[in-house]
Amino acid sequence: MMTTEKSKNIRLYGSLIILVLLSLVKDDFTPDYLNTPAASFLSPKNLEGTRISSVCAYPFFWFCSILYTCLFVCIPAYVLYLRNEVKLARWCGILLTGAAVLLYVLIFIESTAIDIHLVPKLNRYFHSPIFTLFLVAAIKIKNR
Repeated sequence: MMTTEKSKNIRLYGSLIILVLLSLVKDDFTPDYLNTPAASFLSPKNLEGTRISSVCAYPFFWFCSILYTCLFVCIPAYVLYLRNEVKLARWCGILLTGAAVLLYVLIFIESTAIDIHLVPKLNRYFHSPIFTLFLVAAIKIKNR
């Protein structure tokens, strides 16, 4: 029988591995039409109607996109929770939820300038494990 500490470490490192693997497929699920071929319908030249109306026209894409984004909110908070950093996990969840909401608000604003200059950068940073790995490293340094 595994000890609880060993089990916790397996879940922690497994979650980090899943986060890294998920970040490799961001170009299939994120609503950034400049970098995601599946989101090309959001391009101003391809868009029929508004982006909000595209939610009804492409419900499966939006469902997958939002689910994918939710994983990048939940997994980092879970990793911090497994590191016994409950308060930091809660703040991380709040911060990442705010970043996710900001990302989708920027997408639904339908501004070409925002689509070119902000959305790809926020999207790349948000849907990568860099934030989580940075926090885990900072916690390790703090605890030494």
